[in-house]
Amino acid sequence: MAEAEACKAALRRGEIGLQRPQGANINGTDFISAAPNAQGVMELIVTDVKMSTTGRFPAPRSTVPPAWVAEVRAAVAPGRLNLDDPILEQQIRDAVAAGRIRSRQLNANDSPAGPGRITGF
Repeated sequence: MAEAEACKAALRRGEIGLQRPQGANINGTDFISAAPNAQGVMELIVTDVKMSTTGRFPAPRSTVPPAWVAEVRAAVAPGRLNLDDPILEQQIRDAVAAGRIRSRQLNANDSPAGPGRITGF
């Protein structure tokens, strides 16, 4: 539930969904999206969602695991990426080719102090 809600929140923020959550016990990134960074350049975002009932979370990853990069490449492969916008699709593929892939941890706080809050955007 935390992964699905975090993904919906990312989409509401304007991110382009490329791969939705597959399930809480599935290895790999929780979801993949794309968005322009602060400089207006397209980048891919691989998101790891952590849920806590105590309000404490592990430190976020500092690098993108190689297996997650492979997931990103698969998500933008010909035949899979179909946004009905060839220019946007090319910007996304160019971002992957340039290595503009970053890891992000979103924290879903289900503790009494923060029920339902998702932070880390």
